[in-house]
Amino acid sequence: MIYGPGDHMVDHVTRAVRTIPFFWTVGFRERAARPVPVDDAVDVLMAALEGRIPDPTVAVLGADEVTLGEAIRRIARVAGRRPAYIPMPVWTIRLLARIAEQVMVVPLVARAQARMLAEGVSASAPPAPEPPEDVRPRRPFSDESIRAALPEGRFGVADLRVWSSRRR
Repeated sequence: MIYGPGDHMVDHVTRAVRTIPFFWTVGFRERAARPVPVDDAVDVLMAALEGRIPDPTVAVLGADEVTLGEAIRRIARVAGRRPAYIPMPVWTIRLLARIAEQVMVVPLVARAQARMLAEGVSASAPPAPEPPEDVRPRRPFSDESIRAALPEGRFGVADLRVWSSRRR
């Protein structure tokens, strides 16, 4: 779960909480995530290119483990919003993802994201070793790192496929 300017996590959550006064959480059981700032992901890629990672596959996991609900609440707070949170069954998020992929240019949530949200993203599957200690992500999922990824604006009609096709 990599985040930074233009991502599908901080960007979409921020724009969503600025657009509607409520936000859904996935399922009735909290799942864990280890968000990785894009700068840390780039550092790991550079280390791999430089030959400093001996394993052919590694699990790149963020320094902090948070629940998905906590991640959403932090993003909303940093964005200056306090939406009502509504727990939704996983199947409704999957349905929302199918609809969003059909009607939005860049969907609010995609089917692959719905799957990740349903399963959590705090460990690699299949299991893989973490990079060497000196290469592992170290930047926390902090207000400062979230603020650096905050987008401008909210979702609007320009985000709908119908609207964008009319403008062409």
